[in-house]
Amino acid sequence: EQLGVEKRETDFYSYPHPFPAEQRPFWYVPTVRLNYRSTEGELNALLLRVDGIIRRRLDRKILVQAVSYERAYALKARSCFGDIMIVHDPGKVAEAVERFRQASIPAILVSPAITHGHDLGMADCIIQPKLPWPNTQDALTKRRVQADPEYAANLAMQAVVQGAGRINRDTSPPAMKEIL
Repeated sequence: EQLGVEKRETDFYSYPHPFPAEQRPFWYVPTVRLNYRSTEGELNALLLRVDGIIRRRLDRKILVQAVSYERAYALKARSCFGDIMIVHDPGKVAEAVERFRQASIPAILVSPAITHGHDLGMADCIIQPKLPWPNTQDALTKRRVQADPEYAANLAMQAVVQGAGRINRDTSPPAMKEIL
């Protein structure tokens, strides 16, 4: 549909998932609704929740998929685990990934840039603290949402699935793999 192909012009086939279910646990942990109008209290509640998740997973490497550099910097600055967090500036993702690869456990990579095109087989836990909702203030996105009210939600879910693929495609034992 997003490509403009009519449903009557398509065939749909369903295949088994190529990755075992036990290798792709996904936990939804409701905390706060977060957006550009969020209060300091809401941001603090989210940061406390992320720290709580990390606290129980210090036996592994963790990727936190922040939705912006501002959120990534805030998490590192306010987290009680900030000293083991790797956060990078725009354009410095490759260096941060390499530092994460070389780091010993526990290590936490916090990045808004690692959703597409990076396979991090060494991360055993992915935390997505906020749905990666597209900017609906953008004129083009606004028009697309008007034409298709599900457009923004579809993009957000594609980003979640793509981000979760970091762990799904890893072939190491699934015992500690989680997506939150």
